[in-house]
Amino acid sequence: MAWINRTGHSEMLRDREGNRFLPSLVFFDDQKFSVGEEARLRGSRKMDYVGRMAKLALGRSLHALPIRGEYFPPEVIHACLLHHVHLELETRFQGHYRAVLTAPAFFGELRRKAVADAAEMAGLQVVELLNEPTAAALAFGEHTGYLSQTGAPLQHLRVLVYNLNGFTFETTLLDLSQAGVHTLAVDGDLALGGFCWDERLADCAAELFIRKYGIDPRDNPHSQQQLLARVQHAKHSLGMRQSAHFPLQCDGKTLEVTLTRDEFHRATDDLLERTVEIVQGMLANAGLDWPLVDRILLTGGATQMPVVQNRLRELSGQDPDCTVHPNEAMARGAALYARYLLERSSVNAAASKFQINHVATRALGIQSVDAKTGKKFNKVLIPRGSHLPAKATEKFIVHPERTKDVVITILEGEQDDASQCQIVGRAVIKDVPQDLSDEWPVVVTFEHTASGRLQVEARLCYTDRAVRLDLTHTVGLSAAQRRRWRDLIEAQAPFADFQDELHRKRSIPIAYATSSPAEPPQEPAVEASDKLLDRARVWLQRLSPLTDHDARAAPPAASPPG
Repeated sequence: MAWINRTGHSEMLRDREGNRFLPSLVFFDDQKFSVGEEARLRGSRKMDYVGRMAKLALGRSLHALPIRGEYFPPEVIHACLLHHVHLELETRFQGHYRAVLTAPAFFGELRRKAVADAAEMAGLQVVELLNEPTAAALAFGEHTGYLSQTGAPLQHLRVLVYNLNGFTFETTLLDLSQAGVHTLAVDGDLALGGFCWDERLADCAAELFIRKYGIDPRDNPHSQQQLLARVQHAKHSLGMRQSAHFPLQCDGKTLEVTLTRDEFHRATDDLLERTVEIVQGMLANAGLDWPLVDRILLTGGATQMPVVQNRLRELSGQDPDCTVHPNEAMARGAALYARYLLERSSVNAAASKFQINHVATRALGIQSVDAKTGKKFNKVLIPRGSHLPAKATEKFIVHPERTKDVVITILEGEQDDASQCQIVGRAVIKDVPQDLSDEWPVVVTFEHTASGRLQVEARLCYTDRAVRLDLTHTVGLSAAQRRRWRDLIEAQAPFADFQDELHRKRSIPIAYATSSPAEPPQEPAVEASDKLLDRARVWLQRLSPLTDHDARAAPPAASPPG
């Protein structure tokens, strides 16, 4: 957390225990949940009581890592963490505040919606969701003096943000000028993060134990937890020393493990090169090369590994900028952006000329059907890389004799094949008149806001059948569910109450153009695709792949759109 203090500068906030950083862990016991360091300590012996990696799972219907045998919506776990933030802010500001949250620029619509829902359930009063790279650039600009008091850059800079945190990687190219901060290009991998380096180092240590005793410590939950904690500490030590040493126990056996920096680099070289490949590809797509990049900003705790900084130095010929602590840049930038919003709302002349613009990191389209072949395809309305805010309108043809309802299926992804894209939501226009001609036009309009949220309007031409909505998602919690979860989180309710809510019948609402007594069609859960989370599930729990509990069959789609 950060705020703008009375001197006009960003300042990190500490919680009542003096901590600047909050481990993303939630411990659920029979009395109430606890977060952060307390959750880490209490979870050392009861790891199945701990909710973790929730940010990585946002956008799924249920988290793949169970808590006491129950599968939680990831935004609920995230909301428990944010509730701690909310309590700290209330203690400090007694309700006289508004919050700006950050999210990876590479997050799509489903994940952004999940972040917003988590904040709502935590009781936070959020005014904006800011891309993390943009926040990092603002923090850098403040610290180095490139930003004026209004927040506008004093000179033109082209900045590359390399963001490698615990569970995700993304890179963004930003243009900073007196006109504002403009996103030029974004790319990333949501299944690549610092945890991958921990995992590789743990595999090295486990292999040594197997050779010595024929026992795999990763198969024992307690030794597995110990192994992960030890290798994380070893990873930090290898940043300063050529070797790291620690004891590892399993099944009554003990091994003094020695890991060298060279071994660590060989085991993780492909991970680092994957990030390099993404960065190089982003620059190529933007039509730029390293000499045209003025600064490289490092954000995310994993960028503190010397090997990362050295590789970027080799590529670019310049030293990466570490003037702002990689774990502080996002919060400081969010506070600076909040000041920018206040200045803009006060119609400050200097601030009104300063703009912050983003681009769409995912293409958004409509599932359509080829009239000749019957094959479903993705008709893109807002291409990836479009400057935000963006608006697009497209006309589709409906065949009334095939269905009495028009189903508008919103897709996220660049692929032509609709089955290769992610379904993020649906809208239904009910009771299409049966006396229409063979083909009837439907006009669909997408509005993609500056903060990355989507609004959809669909209208059956020449009739009163229309629907306008903030996108109704195929994955997520209804407003009633969010209210119930918020009550439990605010009360820091015992686990049994959380369990009762989990066992309620889940339903996903669909927006209708007309009032109808008919039950809404049930929607399928989004398929889990995060490779890193799948590996973490195996690594932490050794479970078989999870099938979402609320998976349902999809309703028949209109053609087209469908």
